[in-house]
Amino acid sequence: MVLALVLGAPPDALAQGVLRGSVHDSQGTPIRGAAVVVPGTTLATETDLEGRYRIAVVPAGAVRVHAAAIGYGFVDTTVALTGGDSTIVNFILSLAPLALPPVDVISDKVSHFGDRPATSVAQLTERDLDRRAVNTVDEAIDHAPGVQFVNGQINLRGSTGYVQGLNSRVLMTVDGVPMNQGDRGGISWDLLPVDDIAGVQILKGAGSSLYGSAAFGGVVNVTTRDIP
Repeated sequence: MVLALVLGAPPDALAQGVLRGSVHDSQGTPIRGAAVVVPGTTLATETDLEGRYRIAVVPAGAVRVHAAAIGYGFVDTTVALTGGDSTIVNFILSLAPLALPPVDVISDKVSHFGDRPATSVAQLTERDLDRRAVNTVDEAIDHAPGVQFVNGQINLRGSTGYVQGLNSRVLMTVDGVPMNQGDRGGISWDLLPVDDIAGVQILKGAGSSLYGSAAFGGVVNVTTRDIP
């Protein structure tokens, strides 16, 4: 009966076999999505969730098999594959972190709002600050057009008026970096010495579309002096 099966098998089936096995790391953890390839052919597959793979219709004989995965080194091996048989080939890949080129992050100070806002903008220059002889940022902007302080909280009023004494609706930035308190959204006006300030820009009116919900009533952007 066995002899009849062999004699009746197609010639191509006797000249082909199956490669199967698994791919793990050095700790024995299965590697998902590892590529297993028979170089020089179109035969290739990827490992499943358990790190297992299977390649069928592999020509019998000495077969070179290549396994690789992102973040791991590759392994090449050659096995003897008998036609009509299934040969197990397991791979263990070692970690090989990818070497990436350095990334430089360069940022410029946000010195003005430019033509971005559709609401009015008041600006205080370094000369204005020196002339007023103030000690804190809130003192510097207290007399700017459209700016009022109620119980220590800033109230910005544009053409329609938005903020009713709620600091959480006015965003303060220093060189474009938000500085509002994380817990209640308030502004600590005394954190930045006036001597370090080169100018102040005040956007009066809703700036939420550009700066988020914290800028519902407006934005106070402080520009610092350049380091000599």
